[in-house]
Parts: sequence; C-alpha cells; structure tokens
Amino acid sequence: MNNSRSFLVFAWVGLVSVPALAQPAESSLKVFNYTYSYTTAGGASVTRTIPTKAYIPAPGTYNPLVPLPVVMYLHGSGERGNGIDIDGNPGIDSWAFADSLQLIDRPAIYVAPRGIKDFLPSDAEYLENQARWGSTAPINYGYDGLGEYWLNNYGTSDEYDYRNFPISASLRGAFSLTDTLLTSPTFTNLVDSTPFSIPLVDPNRQYLVGWSSGGDGVWDAVTRQPHKYAAAIPVSGVGDPGALGSHLVPGLLSQPLRAFAGGNDLPDQQSALLKMQTALGSAGAIGTAQLIPGENHFSVSNSVFGDINNRNWLYSQSEEVAVAAPEPTTVALCLLGILPFCRRRKA
Repeated sequence: MNNSRSFLVFAWVGLVSVPALAQPAESSLKVFNYTYSYTTAGGASVTRTIPTKAYIPAPGTYNPLVPLPVVMYLHGSGERGNGIDIDGNPGIDSWAFADSLQLIDRPAIYVAPRGIKDFLPSDAEYLENQARWGSTAPINYGYDGLGEYWLNNYGTSDEYDYRNFPISASLRGAFSLTDTLLTSPTFTNLVDSTPFSIPLVDPNRQYLVGWSSGGDGVWDAVTRQPHKYAAAIPVSGVGDPGALGSHLVPGLLSQPLRAFAGGNDLPDQQSALLKMQTALGSAGAIGTAQLIPGENHFSVSNSVFGDINNRNWLYSQSEEVAVAAPEPTTVALCLLGILPFCRRRKA
C-alpha cells in the first residue's frame, strides 16, 4: 500500500521529537458535538448528534505542512452515555481514551466519539429494529439504559453474521466523522466555548482501534467497509468469522489488522478471538489475531497499546484513498518550479 500524496522536501521534514508515551496538555483536549444525517436501513431520514473528544498536538510539536495521521478510538460499553465528562486528570479523560492514551507517543490527532445514549420509543430506527427482531431482539434492540452499543448484536454470542444486523447508529456516526475530518473543519470547543480547527489530516493514515464493545465496533467497521481505515486494532472484540469464509468479504482479506484478547479474558472474548484467528488463517488474510498470556479483560488493552511494536506497526500502515484534490500549499509550491522536490511521503 502506498501514499499518493506529494509533499515538498524541506530541511525540516520530520516531525518534532516527542517523548515516548507523552500525554497531551489539558489545553490539547477539545470537546465538541458532531451532528450527522443518514438514511436508516428501513428508509427513514434521521439526524443525530454525538459528543466527541479530540486531542490536537500543540503548535511546534509537528510540521503544519505535513498532514497528520488520525487515530479513532471506540470505547467500551461502560463509557456509553450522553454528556461531557472531564475527570480532572491533566490530559486524561475517563471515556475518551482510558489506557489507550499510551498510543500518544508521536504527533497525531486522536478522536473518540461517544456512543448514542437515548433512543426514544418513537425513534424511527428503534421502531425498525423492534419490528425486525421482535421477541428475539438482542438486549432491547441493541440498546439498554446506558445507551447503544457499537455493534447491535452485543453480548449475545462469541460470533455473529453481520448481514443479519444493520449498522448501529453510533458506528454510522464514527464513519461520518472519519469523512468529515478530511475537510479540516472548525468546531466549537465546549470546554471554553472557543472555535478550533482540525489540522490537515492525512487521508491515507486514518486508524481505528477499540476495546471490548469498541473492539466489536472495530470488527464490524472493517467488515462493512474494508480499507476505510489504513489499519485497525480490535481488542477483546467479537467478529464475524463467516466474513472470511461462507459469506466472504473480499476486502477483509487484505485489511491490515491486528486483533488481540487476553489469555485470561472473558470466555466469550477468548473464544471470539480464537474463531477469528482460525478464520483469518484459513482464508489466507494478512490480518492476525493473538491471545496475550496472563492478561485479563481489563489489562489486555494496556498490554496491546503499550507495546511499541504495535504502535510502530499501526503508524507504518498507509492506505491509498480517493482524494478530491491535493492541499493548496502543495500545488502552489510545486507550480513555482520545484516539482522535482516533490516526493511521496513515507509512512
């Protein structure tokens, strides 16, 4: 895989060095509401809003002319719910990243959308799910009192068939946010009511990671839209083995992916990982799945995201995607007669 975007070679090409496991300053935390619209599986038009948190590298820690990679983190089921929670620890938020803050060891944009909490009984999508599943509904049609799961089949099995479940409203929001970030939009920071802009995003280096219920969401995302993300790391998540076999999703075979669960994880998480490990191997897919000995459900993500080999692997992946136009800065500089100095950027 490669990156088709070209950039000018400056004397200062690389990113400014950042200490390993450096946590962002509290001022780097941005909180905003993201609104998106779509058509449900049953044809209803809906508009929803999800609270989202982002960590933006501080000025001077990266080259502003080089688009940044994006890491999107899908939280576990215990972090569902509307509202904004800032727990007072500098640079750390209880639901935005938890232990996956260990991924912050180099300049990048880190984004954590929060799953939808409330679906009224009159909600069109809720009614569709109710009609679809009837008495066989998984956990109240994919929701409970805390909110919606990233995967509507949450908690019912150690595997599922993605064709039998519509994409969750929350995961639709994550997909939409991914697309919107490519336009470098401006949002309002709800912490201090000031506007802020997302730096330039590298469309070829967007990554998706998640733990527990978020791991389910990562599996569902790459199954439904392979290669939307350059790389993915689902941790303690449930996937669809048939997507690599009986109802093959061809793009999943070449999706860069590392899946993990703890050797002492919850029984469903262990068996789910082993089923996906078998499916990946049988299909000849490039993705891998691994049980980490000694780790339990609540320690395994620390082990995964704290491993420099996993972080280096994640950031080295680059997926060529369709881009409407290169950055204006790149075009202008190349037109000045220095086209020979433009080159492909290495991951």
